[in-house]
Amino acid sequence: MKYCKDGRFYDSEVDNIPEGAQALTEKEYQQLLEDRIRGKKYYLNGFFDSEIHGDNIPAGAVEVSEERYRELLAGQATGKRIAPDANGHPTLIEPAAPERADLIEEAKRRIDARTDAKILTGFEYQGLFFKLSLENQLNFKTECELRESLKYPHRIKALEGYYEVQSADDYQAFYLAGVAHIRECVEAGWCSKDALELLTDEEITELLEEIR
Repeated sequence: MKYCKDGRFYDSEVDNIPEGAQALTEKEYQQLLEDRIRGKKYYLNGFFDSEIHGDNIPAGAVEVSEERYRELLAGQATGKRIAPDANGHPTLIEPAAPERADLIEEAKRRIDARTDAKILTGFEYQGLFFKLSLENQLNFKTECELRESLKYPHRIKALEGYYEVQSADDYQAFYLAGVAHIRECVEAGWCSKDALELLTDEEITELLEEIR
């Protein structure tokens, strides 16, 4: 989505949107582009247009040709950023690479999400997979505590079909297997997150591609 503030455009996919920026529909954005192209363009940490800003163009702003202005906007649309060069003229630069701390934080978030997914649908027992949502975990725990009073065979819903528990000991074995599965998933997640500090930025980036 496009935004505009102080005569400068921002794209929500590639820019940090400043406070107070106005959200634009695609039609409004295209109209502003057309309006800008009709006037003289100037640049000083953002674009100014003689048709829009009139006499309010700041001192020190450099004039930008229409051709160069179009080139800059086209480059910005591909993800590049517009920034002043040493002489104050607008130029296209590659977006800044994420800081290492940001890479690690994102990797931890994705590892946590992967861990949750494995816990939720990765528990296999006697050839069947079971959903270990928090609700189901609590239900299984309660039933395990009451297993001596349950009537057997006792059916437990699996992701596909049912598992018939034959005895109190069988129920306890099922429940403890689920607990072990959760513990293994959590510990694997911890190990993966601890190992991030030992990886290079490139290796962390590759890991992020693997666990989108």
